[in-house]
Amino acid sequence: MSISQFKEVVEFVQNYHSFAKWKSDEERKKEVELYPKLPEYGHNIKYVDCCYDSRTSDVWMVKFRGFNKLVFSTNSFIGIPDKEKPKDFPFNSLFDWVMSFLKGEWNDEKVLKQCEVSD
Repeated sequence: MSISQFKEVVEFVQNYHSFAKWKSDEERKKEVELYPKLPEYGHNIKYVDCCYDSRTSDVWMVKFRGFNKLVFSTNSFIGIPDKEKPKDFPFNSLFDWVMSFLKGEWNDEKVLKQCEVSD
């Protein structure tokens, strides 16, 4: 994920998933028109962390912390026996995967369970 894509992720989080954000009925109506599958109150994300690799100039990991802690990374399914990449996993880029989750378009409970961390 490029830095500009990461910026887009952070802006989307701020607009639709920020922690304890109150939305008026009008704001919620506009939100539903744009992104009908968004959770009603968003994911309540308080912190967004990333890992940036200066060798490749890209972000390879994004962590969302709030009520839940989820980690999305380019190596999410590598070398961990109980974390298998589903055969029908539809994403080839971290950016597409994260944005699809944030927009409510993707919600594979089994894979999301694997993305949870307790740190």
